[in-house]
Amino acid sequence: MRELARQAGVSHATVSRALRNDVRISAAVRQCVRRTAQKLGYRRDAKLSALMTHLRGVQHRTHRGTLAWLTDHNLANPEDKMVHDYYRRHATASAAALGFKLDIFTSVKAADAPRLARTLRARGIQGVILQIFGPFNVADWPWNWNHYAVVHSGSLPADSKLDIVDADDNLNNVKLLETLMTRGHRHIGVATLRKIDSEVGYSLTTARQRFASLYPEYPAFPVCWLEGGSPADKGRLARWIKKYRVDCIVSQVAVVKELVESLGYRVPQDISLAFHGVGPTSKFSGIFQRENQLAALAIETVINSLELGRFGLPAIPRQILIPGIWHQGETTR
Repeated sequence: MRELARQAGVSHATVSRALRNDVRISAAVRQCVRRTAQKLGYRRDAKLSALMTHLRGVQHRTHRGTLAWLTDHNLANPEDKMVHDYYRRHATASAAALGFKLDIFTSVKAADAPRLARTLRARGIQGVILQIFGPFNVADWPWNWNHYAVVHSGSLPADSKLDIVDADDNLNNVKLLETLMTRGHRHIGVATLRKIDSEVGYSLTTARQRFASLYPEYPAFPVCWLEGGSPADKGRLARWIKKYRVDCIVSQVAVVKELVESLGYRVPQDISLAFHGVGPTSKFSGIFQRENQLAALAIETVINSLELGRFGLPAIPRQILIPGIWHQGETTR
């Protein structure tokens, strides 16, 4: 390694860091060191490297840089703020454990990209987590993607051009329905908004169809499409419950509980409610998507991309999908 350092014209420590893809070393120097190593036929000892990685990991980590977490959460909205605070806490802790500071930007929109790009450049930030729950399309973001290593997390993008770390909605919703089945429910229906279901790739309504195929004794009946507060919602829901003898409703909309109770039904004694995504301490039953694990893994993935020099739109995007777990709240028997 000292000979490699001499020929590359850098220090021994720089060689060591460059061969580990340490982002404190510029991409140009890392490439120079790797080319020199290849020319000299240098190969790292895999066992020794693993040992040194372990030793470095148990020592206090020095600051390795700053990452950006860009989210469209609006902190003026109490529900958004509650979810955001949970993500933020775990993402910040995960970044710190790996030697990184995390700068968080909220209420982000695609139109903000030029301004954000100037801020990120001024702070020397290259690693970005894009947490966008609204509609997302790469083409809508007017900045140079090649300047960043990016991981997307949130609602399903219109085009899968970025690495993704997210909840496995398709698996989670089938698991949700299977759990309700094992609890004795026989007429399980879906009541939701088209807008919300579309933002998660129709994973809930698709899961209901898949569940019916897996368990033919539980045939799917039509979705009750709500309008989110429309006076017609109450009547629409009442007719749907009566026609299909619904004993359990699966939804992504919290207001469904108020609607059901306004019709004179008791939750969960008469009708159970389960939700597509709930918190770990929620009163609602449903799938806890393990946002703590999602946040930590998004941080780890973007750091991995930085170390590998995986900038811009990857030729083959990676998708890492995390399975959720059932959370027993107060809204199911």
